[in-house]
Amino acid sequence: FRKIAIADPLFNMIPAEAFINPLNYPGQDLVFWLLAYSFALYNDFAGYTSIIRGVSLWFGIELTNNFNLPYLSRNFTEFWTRWHISLSQWLRDYIFFPSARYLMKHFTPREHWVNILLPPILTMLVSGMWHGLTWNLLLWGGMHGTYLVVERVFSLRKNAVPMNELPMWRQGLSTVITFVLAALAWVPFRMPVGTAVQYWQGMLHWVTPDFTALKLMLQNKLPSGVWSQVYLPSPLLLAVLVIAVIFDIQQSRGQREEFILDWSRLQIILFVVFLGFITLLAALSDHIIPFVYQGF
Repeated sequence: FRKIAIADPLFNMIPAEAFINPLNYPGQDLVFWLLAYSFALYNDFAGYTSIIRGVSLWFGIELTNNFNLPYLSRNFTEFWTRWHISLSQWLRDYIFFPSARYLMKHFTPREHWVNILLPPILTMLVSGMWHGLTWNLLLWGGMHGTYLVVERVFSLRKNAVPMNELPMWRQGLSTVITFVLAALAWVPFRMPVGTAVQYWQGMLHWVTPDFTALKLMLQNKLPSGVWSQVYLPSPLLLAVLVIAVIFDIQQSRGQREEFILDWSRLQIILFVVFLGFITLLAALSDHIIPFVYQGF
């Protein structure tokens, strides 16, 4: 479901030209397409690993969950315990911990700037190189390393409060900020550095929505094909994004992947029929996209 009904439709809604010449598009379109790409990439990869785990269970092999609702993370330390968990654990055990131990032997005290700066930067640069030895992926890794360094600096303040002790609204705000920064880092993950800079620039140049054209379209006085002239996000794109977010929120409330098992039998039947119908419609599309992460 994640792959066929969420990831593929989101990928298909993004014009290929937008990631090549982003300055040709208004800022709000670039923002919503980045949101679409962020959720598409996550659901593509999570769907890919879920299929592998499901098939493995048929043979009595239970694999570790590789994703744990990463976009609900409250900071990047938490994000990297939820996103691509198998890779994150390998990076932690074989890059971060060894480099941190080595540096702490040579630089004291523990809060020395070298100990704070180098281990996360080095670890995330290796993560970027794992995905591909290109400048844009190194930039992506460097951005995540910088996020982790900034978090570490703030955590060392004398009046720093643990995340779990913060008010819920502060934790919610931290979740939003973490997601926004992660989404911005997906830009160089997807495109060359020069194009990524243009994309970030383009996101700042918004065009005022044309509500008059929207009203005429809703009154069937304008063809739906001119939606791009309204300068508002596609309703279908918003609908799929909402479904993706609800899917994760429901899963988090259940604290387990099989959250629908807590529902009544009728609710489960209706939900499964709905998912099956949506998945079938998506599967019949002519625009099936290969799994993105199989390239890595």
